Amino acid sequence: MKSFCFKVLFLICASSLLFRCASREEKTPASSQIEITFFTMQLRPTFDDYFLSLFSEFENSRPNVKIKWMDYPAQDYDTKLLTSFMGKNPPDVINIAPQSLPTYVSRQTVLPLEDLVAREVLDSYFSNIMQNACQFEGRTYAAPWYLATGVTMCNMKIFREAGLSEKDIPRSYQEMRGVARIIREKTDKFAYFPVYTEAGALKGYLSEAGVPLLDPTGKEAVFHTPKGVEVFKFWSDFYKDGLAPSEALTAMHRDPIEMYKSGRLAIFHSGPQFLKHVKADSPDVYQNTVVRSKLLWDDYETYGVDAHILAISAKSDHPELAAEFAAFVTNAENQLKFCKLTTIIPSVVKATEDPYFTNVEDTPEGQARKIAAFQVKNGTLLPTPSKNSGKLFREMDKMTEQVCLGNLTPEEGLKQLQDKWNEILKE
Repeated sequence: MKSFCFKVLFLICASSLLFRCASREEKTPASSQIEITFFTMQLRPTFDDYFLSLFSEFENSRPNVKIKWMDYPAQDYDTKLLTSFMGKNPPDVINIAPQSLPTYVSRQTVLPLEDLVAREVLDSYFSNIMQNACQFEGRTYAAPWYLATGVTMCNMKIFREAGLSEKDIPRSYQEMRGVARIIREKTDKFAYFPVYTEAGALKGYLSEAGVPLLDPTGKEAVFHTPKGVEVFKFWSDFYKDGLAPSEALTAMHRDPIEMYKSGRLAIFHSGPQFLKHVKADSPDVYQNTVVRSKLLWDDYETYGVDAHILAISAKSDHPELAAEFAAFVTNAENQLKFCKLTTIIPSVVKATEDPYFTNVEDTPEGQARKIAAFQVKNGTLLPTPSKNSGKLFREMDKMTEQVCLGNLTPEEGLKQLQDKWNEILKE
């Protein structure tokens, strides 16, 4: 009897064990699938075909992996992203602006990459971009993705009207001022249209002249320097001397674009993508356009670069796989494909050595692509504060207006502005 009971008990236990094993085997395919969430800024639906194909390629090489794409507009992007970290399913790979990186690092929401990404991968990117855009306090927290830099477009029809030729195209802002006087005196047009009071425009003019906005900690404004005053005086005098259109003091970034397309502006700074609009909207202006490197300061020859970067969430359940995906998205081959769809510059050195950037067609667009790729190699990130930036930029715009109207000297204006910034930065 005891033997019989033991056998029955054994069979029940064995059956139960087999049932559990069978159940576990049925669930294995679903439970073993890994989802990597990719959080990006304002890419859909324009680039759906490119990214969905990219995801499929990565998934096909790793059958248990699925990429989940979450894309949001630029407005309030950081707020949405930081909120997502508090949810049950935080993102794995995040697309952020370099200016936001210190915030994410200080909140311990991103991981350092040295232990996640092979050294040869990190070395494949431009070292200057890595240093300026992806590193914080000596560690690397992101991989650089796509880049942008401006070029100089010149309408030679206006140059010829003023008795000037291609050899007179200015290389520096100092030279541009002389050309602006000639064009203003000999034609009814303008050479250059600076925007003064949109989103803290002065920050760009200071930065591209080598004037730092903040100290290394990002907590104190430091732009009230002799060089800062010199730059502020240059641009305020440019307005007061009538070399800029009168509406420049209240203009938005679209105004210089429209003036160039209308044939009333000789020199315009913008990304190479702008040439497509000129070609479509103003064929005559396009035919008369030649492209040169962006204007520099005589004593500071560094090109400004904007960058997008990819970081790995500290809350990722699969940080190694997330880092592998980020490296895949940013490798030379995939960045080059992306660049052929839109006018951007890759962050991988090898990609900029492709004939697409070196053996270009003799058109304004071709020359712009070649020049932009060269500038990235010799560029630096244009910094901008991320904390209370709205308040800071509004104060900057108000002070710029006061100085350009002659109510304050550049020295007084910059000193008062720096004091105001430091009050806001302490909030």
